[in-house]
Amino acid sequence: MEKNDINISDLERILTGENPWLFLVEVFVRTVLIYLLLYAVLRLLGKRMNAQMTITEMAVMITLGAIVSVPMQITERGILPTFVALLCTIAFQRGLNLWAFNNGKVEAITQGEVSLIIKDGCLQMKAFDKSNVTREQVFSQLRKQKVQHLGQLERVYFEACGHFSIFKHENIKPGLSILPQQDKKLWEEQPKADGHFSCFRCGNTIEAENEPDQTCNNCDDNHWVHAMDVKEKQFD
Repeated sequence: MEKNDINISDLERILTGENPWLFLVEVFVRTVLIYLLLYAVLRLLGKRMNAQMTITEMAVMITLGAIVSVPMQITERGILPTFVALLCTIAFQRGLNLWAFNNGKVEAITQGEVSLIIKDGCLQMKAFDKSNVTREQVFSQLRKQKVQHLGQLERVYFEACGHFSIFKHENIKPGLSILPQQDKKLWEEQPKADGHFSCFRCGNTIEAENEPDQTCNNCDDNHWVHAMDVKEKQFD
């Protein structure tokens, strides 16, 4: 478009571009056909596309969006090439899933791996570094599950799909509080476990009469706080 062609008062050009008004009818027909085609493709891709998506499934969704957007509006592009591209996407996705099913290494590369991020109430710092997840993000998810301190937890796994799988201890031990420090009132109201201190960074809990003057043997930090001794009390 030339500079002289720009006219802010030309509403017809702004609304329809260089196409006649009848083209809007064609856009409607194209959109309906592409929608039905995309719906059929999603059904063929399976139920996982309706749930939490993996990395490869997210890539497929972005690809589908790029494929179907062009033929809806551009007159020079037909629908048949889009149909072929969608079939190729289905074949690629199903082929990759089959390959991953038969090869564990391929599955780990394409889908990701499960990470053990909390073990016996203690944060696994190496797993945190590899998982690209922060301490506060994990604590936020734990609070949603009514967890108040790490001593309530036996295992927490960070799944490949981004979910957290939480397994609680049957016999709760003293542990590091996961309540926000900003809520000082609730933090101070939590019952403290006498003779137990927790590493503020990783939650490693040890027995001591007074605040330890040593580094944590799990994360090498030296910030200790009183361990909490909450049993079955739930949030209101």
